[in-house]
Amino acid sequence: MSDWVPQLQILHISDRHNGAPAFRPPIAFYQFALALHRLSPDYAARLLTAVVPHDPFAIDALAAFVREWCADDPSWEGRPLWLVDTGDLTSFGDDASVELAGAQLETLRRALAPNEPERVEVLALYGNHDAWPGDQPLNLRSEAIDSHRSRLREAIDSRNARSGGATEGATSRISPVAAANGASDREHRSPWRLRCEPDDPKLPGVDLYGLNTVLHDRWRSFLAVGELGGDRLPGSGEPDDGLDQLSRLAAQIAADDERPRLRIVATHHPLHFPPPRPTVMMHLANDEEVGRRLTTLGRRGVQLALAGHVHQFYPRLGELPAASRDAHFPPLPVGSVPLLVGSLSQTSLAPTGFNHQAQLLRFFAKPGEARLRCRRQLIARAGGQLSGSGAFGRFALVPTAVGAAYDEIEFDLA
Repeated sequence: MSDWVPQLQILHISDRHNGAPAFRPPIAFYQFALALHRLSPDYAARLLTAVVPHDPFAIDALAAFVREWCADDPSWEGRPLWLVDTGDLTSFGDDASVELAGAQLETLRRALAPNEPERVEVLALYGNHDAWPGDQPLNLRSEAIDSHRSRLREAIDSRNARSGGATEGATSRISPVAAANGASDREHRSPWRLRCEPDDPKLPGVDLYGLNTVLHDRWRSFLAVGELGGDRLPGSGEPDDGLDQLSRLAAQIAADDERPRLRIVATHHPLHFPPPRPTVMMHLANDEEVGRRLTTLGRRGVQLALAGHVHQFYPRLGELPAASRDAHFPPLPVGSVPLLVGSLSQTSLAPTGFNHQAQLLRFFAKPGEARLRCRRQLIARAGGQLSGSGAFGRFALVPTAVGAAYDEIEFDLA
């Protein structure tokens, strides 16, 4: 790849499920879990597993890995670097845990670029667990859920103001409240965009759009069901422009110049659920509609879809198609690829056997051509399955089944 130029790195994490030491779940939660156990032991076990605070040391272990690893690769020095978190920052959405999650993002930001952390751009979404107002939503009134929605966003944005977003020259979008694309400080609507615009006009650009899929609704939040639609704070006094998130995404893309661009969306709920897609829980309720509307964008549409939520690395390492034209992951448009990452810190083993994971995406461009290559690497605390790693030890790169350090896919942006 000597004629391919390093262009952009993205560290993608998800589903940290923080539990601050100061937070204690209410007795009503455990009473509910006990009653649920009598009806469905399996679902009660799922509920409890999802809310158990995950390993608080995983962030420091990942920070140590990326600090050493990035320092050993000077070819990427000075290149754009993004940190993307696709949600479930916490288990219960309580203020103390949200605050802890923001501090952890700052730890990672500084590890990625110790000498110039201000160049690391951050975009973090919240997940369905963050929408819980300190208890599972069926125990609460709708008014408490609406109030928490406003408080959640402002709490995360306050963390942003004290970290990357407050550093001169830094860009950090840790909540929808953060200004983006010239929006005011009180702009609550998504999508929120990160943009890589190389100085060399012969190189394609990369845009990443954060979209909210979390529903602040008692039953659907409890069932972890999402939807990609409108996104406006109740009672905010914010004018309704009559557009949903996908309409605003289409308008932003239509306003772009003719420069070839790779367009990425980041959501908490996957737009393509790893088969088999559930019908009652966990899924994105309007995924078919989202797929149809993304298809209408044509060649200027979305080529990559980052997500978390299912605590699974997908597609499996080594199984990416070599070229985007061969990608078929319905309901995403043909040529669009979902990239999911498992929990950074969950306590029990994920289906892959790697219980703590992150993914590093490296993008390479070929000057004068409308092509980009995305190289995907899995970073994991692999439960002792890899040399030098352990369930509570160091992170390591996971090789593919044939021993390669990565897999990659090429995008034709012409």
